[in-house]
Amino acid sequence: MTTLREAVQEYLSMRRALGFKLQEIGKGLRDFVTFMEKHRASYITSTLALAWAQQPRNVQPAHWAQRLSYVRVFARIAVRQIHAPRSHRRVCCHSSPRERLELQDVDLENGVLTIRGAKFGKTRLVPLPASTCQVLRNYITRRNRHWARRQVSSFLFVSSWGNRLDGGDIHRTFYALSRQIGRRGPSDKRGPRLHDMRHRFATNTLVHWYRSNQDPERRLPILSAYLGHVHVADTQWYLSGSPELMREAMRRLEHRWEERR
Repeated sequence: MTTLREAVQEYLSMRRALGFKLQEIGKGLRDFVTFMEKHRASYITSTLALAWAQQPRNVQPAHWAQRLSYVRVFARIAVRQIHAPRSHRRVCCHSSPRERLELQDVDLENGVLTIRGAKFGKTRLVPLPASTCQVLRNYITRRNRHWARRQVSSFLFVSSWGNRLDGGDIHRTFYALSRQIGRRGPSDKRGPRLHDMRHRFATNTLVHWYRSNQDPERRLPILSAYLGHVHVADTQWYLSGSPELMREAMRRLEHRWEERR
């Protein structure tokens, strides 16, 4: 369990990483934590927050409101971490992908993939942009031409032997291509992964929603279903480490607070 003091430190570190100095806010929140500890309080309540905010008696009410806003913004963004056991955060989407797509699962006329046998045996439909459809159409044409009059697997992507591509081969080929274009050094054990493309897609989608003034929270289930996550919380965890997303979220939150002043 994350303590209140740890949650404040994580909150300040996150916002400072985004360029905020937070000298007064940091001092205020640490003082608030000390106040909470003296009262042996595990939960932030409006009564305690107000009592702390009004501690300096010889100031204008605007100063109390400012102190109270420190706690309010912190509570909205980060206090949920206090009650979220880190050991329960499942590592999702990091398993090696298995290419199960068969030719019958590719509908290029309607631009839809049928993903079968995903998590918990579920099947889902994934829309494709026109550019991806064109690439797949070209590939299938070349595939049919190459394997004309010869036996080949029914799976979409096949090896030079006509069998379904092995996951290990896919990764090794990707690593080799990464080295050829300079994205991974000859002896590097770490570097770009195929899975990073999926993560980048998810991040870019939410950043686009933020910047186009859409409601990411309301649209998140759409992205979650597209990625094949069983729970929306898996998608939230998956994206929680993105500085770009945190920057957009903080920008929107700061804008809302400016409007309320």
